[in-house]
Amino acid sequence: MYFCDKDAYDYTHEAVTTYPSVFEARNVAFKGSFCLEGDGIGIVVRTGKYTVLGYIINIRQQVSKTRSKLKMEIDEFVNFISILALIMATVFFMFGSIINNFQNVLDHFIIGFLIIIVANVPQGLPAMVISQLAIIGRRLASKNVYIKKLDIIDELGATTVVATDKTGTLTQNMMDIT
Repeated sequence: MYFCDKDAYDYTHEAVTTYPSVFEARNVAFKGSFCLEGDGIGIVVRTGKYTVLGYIINIRQQVSKTRSKLKMEIDEFVNFISILALIMATVFFMFGSIINNFQNVLDHFIIGFLIIIVANVPQGLPAMVISQLAIIGRRLASKNVYIKKLDIIDELGATTVVATDKTGTLTQNMMDIT
């Protein structure tokens, strides 16, 4: 007899006549299983991406990451501000160059273009948004609502209907639609 610590199954060297799933098979030991008692001989059936773990990793990599609505709105806002800053900087650069008859163009470029672009780019926006989401997440956690990703808080706030079942996970064993 050969015993492994995986799910307390006793593993034998005999072939299984039916075809159960790989997790229900009694003569399969996965990577990371430890021999607790006895000895045995094994054969490697699958390696790399063809194993169960490789299959799960492959499925995980194929899932496309969706961007949250908050992230899309922040990106849209930053793009708008950047375009506005570029237009303002160009106008001030051209205005300053025309007033001074295109003399000292480098000075006007630095003053009228670079400084305006640097001043208008919202550098503190990501830090401010993350800190606000963290505060909201902490408040929700005090009410036993645990958030895995902070970006979801915005979508949770926009939710109008929550449909749950009677498992008690969200509703404390009460059927509820709110």
